[in-house]
Amino acid sequence: MDTPDTSIVSSSERNWALFIHLSTFFTFVVPMLGYFAPILFWTVKRKESAFLDDQGREAANFVVSCFIFTVGAVVVGTVALLAAKNGLSTETDPLAFAATAGIYYVLLLAIGAFWLISTIVAAVKASSGIRYRHPLILRPLKRSRS
Repeated sequence: MDTPDTSIVSSSERNWALFIHLSTFFTFVVPMLGYFAPILFWTVKRKESAFLDDQGREAANFVVSCFIFTVGAVVVGTVALLAAKNGLSTETDPLAFAATAGIYYVLLLAIGAFWLISTIVAAVKASSGIRYRHPLILRPLKRSRS
């Protein structure tokens, strides 16, 4: 649930949280950097405030989840494409191959759209001082119980 903290979250904290969420876009500059940047920034800034720890951890969990979803989709899609291409017979069924490729690309597009939209929503919420929770993600980095 979104929890507004605007009364106790400083402008600097909101800006850093915004930056941590948007750092996933570093992937467009250097491939794979967008997966590591949020984790790096969270690790550096997490002790400065509870809000930065919370939002940095959320961004880190998000990029880990997106990486797992993408790798899973690539592996499953590649196996499905190879099976559709080679099949159990010696001839390739062009229709089965095209359908499998189409489903594979739609799946990758859906993951990309989820990543883009969720990142933008998280950045806007964080810049407003709201503790945002990404939907449909794994949370391997648990919150500490202090």
